[in-house]
Amino acid sequence: MEATATSCYNNHMPELPDVTIYIETLKRYVGGAVLEKVRIASPFLLRSVDPPVASIAGKPIHSIRRLGKRIVFCFDDEFFWCST
Repeated sequence: MEATATSCYNNHMPELPDVTIYIETLKRYVGGAVLEKVRIASPFLLRSVDPPVASIAGKPIHSIRRLGKRIVFCFDDEFFWCST
């Protein structure tokens, strides 16, 4: 599995019920999967550089949650990736 950070092409924020369905589906398909590598499509999406973004590669996704209307992928060692 490869994570690519890109901006939403139409700047549309999904409705909360949609986000809930996305999370349920993602849990079935990627829950427990190991993130193979990370590629940042735009440096403007990067919010943190310590620890390095590449340090999340090789970690399994242990849960997927919601933070408002954003989807949060939770990894070991308190690593998190939040959707834009």
